[in-house]
Amino acid sequence: MLGCLGDAGALMLGQLGVLGVAGATPDPAPTWMAAATRGEVATSTGSTGANPRFMCRTRHVMGPGTYFGFRLVYANYFVGTRNREDGAVAAATLIVGMEIPGAPTQTVEVKWSGAGSVVMAGGAAWVESDDILPAQFGLSTFAAGTVFWLRAIRDNVNGDLRVFNGTVGSVTGESAYTCPNSGAGTDQHMGTGALTLPTGGGANTNLYMPLLLNGLSSTHGKSLLFIANSIGYGQGEGLLGANDGEFQGGALRKAAFALGLPWTSVARPATSVSAYIMSDSGVPRNAKRSLLYPYFRRVYDGYGTNDLGNTNTSTGSARTATQILADRMTMYDQILAVNPTATIHPIMMTPRVSAGTYSLAPASQVPFGGYATGDVGGRTDVNNGLVAAIGTHGIASVVDTSTNAMSDATLTDRIAQIAGSPGSADGLHPTSAMYLLMKAPLQADMAA
Repeated sequence: MLGCLGDAGALMLGQLGVLGVAGATPDPAPTWMAAATRGEVATSTGSTGANPRFMCRTRHVMGPGTYFGFRLVYANYFVGTRNREDGAVAAATLIVGMEIPGAPTQTVEVKWSGAGSVVMAGGAAWVESDDILPAQFGLSTFAAGTVFWLRAIRDNVNGDLRVFNGTVGSVTGESAYTCPNSGAGTDQHMGTGALTLPTGGGANTNLYMPLLLNGLSSTHGKSLLFIANSIGYGQGEGLLGANDGEFQGGALRKAAFALGLPWTSVARPATSVSAYIMSDSGVPRNAKRSLLYPYFRRVYDGYGTNDLGNTNTSTGSARTATQILADRMTMYDQILAVNPTATIHPIMMTPRVSAGTYSLAPASQVPFGGYATGDVGGRTDVNNGLVAAIGTHGIASVVDTSTNAMSDATLTDRIAQIAGSPGSADGLHPTSAMYLLMKAPLQADMAA
């Protein structure tokens, strides 16, 4: 699969000297790892209407390494609230152009076994492109921090169910359209710059991005996998947040983007860790997502809230702190079984208060059940248990976003106000201003 170099990649590395020269100290062996921002699992679907073609242009940034090649991995499944990788998703034909503004050749067609398109089966877990080489753009290597754009086309037929990652935000040059599959402007995958309205088409609010953006390098640095619920997803901001000029939604994406680190997010609102690790008729619910594990050096886990609050748990009832900790350790062990060198970085659970009191001053807020400081088997016990487990199950650190989210050192189970405004939109999910505060400890941990 992704670990194979391929003839083209081997030839390229030989030309670049990466394979070593007689008498010289050989460079570290290059490996395929996650190498760019904004890998995303699909978390929503839409029915194909009269316009069967979907196209979008999305911005991505390469990580801190020097890259000798790239591969794009797309998926054609979505994750629902039960944390299953299922749904009646239809097959689709995918066409992609990769655009690097300022390169001698700005746009290159992505190939799939030599062809300019690939048919993704309904529910496909892993559709991998051919090697994309710097020489195709007139470059010697792909430099760290290179900004590039993906110009994706996906064809369906009327009535098909198709998947999406999130909604179009305010990134200049990023857009999406649906249109007929022929006519002026209906094929812009080899263009440059912003998409234009195609003939017979209309603007679309959704985006579709790769699940994984892999690069070949000897100098990868850190690569991050996010496994989490709505807070890790950035609910209220989605993929593209406001307030910081980075156009990344949620604290995890903001922190990684600020450091220029590659990531894939498989976070999904309304999901629980207990459901993530369970199986149906012997098939793990995370079977497709677990294919990602080998390509990341760090895993950030933000589960727990829905388990404690009895939202889509494996048992249909609220989980205790002991059960939540056991489930999270099981997930870590599953990750390490596939990628023994990965490090695990759990994120603490933040305060939660009743929906009727979140807008009040912290002293008047009412903690949600299990979230009061003294609630046995609740949030406090989960957070303390995570800290106690450092050094086991691959846990290298525990990220304390809770301190930034809570009111103060006394009212640790209330949500802070920011400049006199509520720090939560509903008693659970942070506001954009709160996501910025939560970004700080995550960014510090990612940088360490």
